[in-house]
Amino acid sequence: MKCPYATNQQTIIQTKMEYDENGEQRICTEVQNSKAEFIDCLRTRCQVYYDGKCHYKD
Repeated sequence: MKCPYATNQQTIIQTKMEYDENGEQRICTEVQNSKAEFIDCLRTRCQVYYDGKCHYKD
C-alpha cells in the first residue's frame, strides 16, 4: 500500500543564458522538472495508521 500523502520529492532547475557579442545577456531560459513518488505505507510508524488500516481521510 502506498501512503496517500507522504512523498519523496525532487526538483531540478536548469538555467541557460545566452549573450551577444558585446557580452550582454540576450536570453535566459529556465526549465524546472519536478518529480514526486508516493512512499510505501509506514504502518505502525505512522500517526494515522491504527486498527490495521490508514485513517488519514477519517
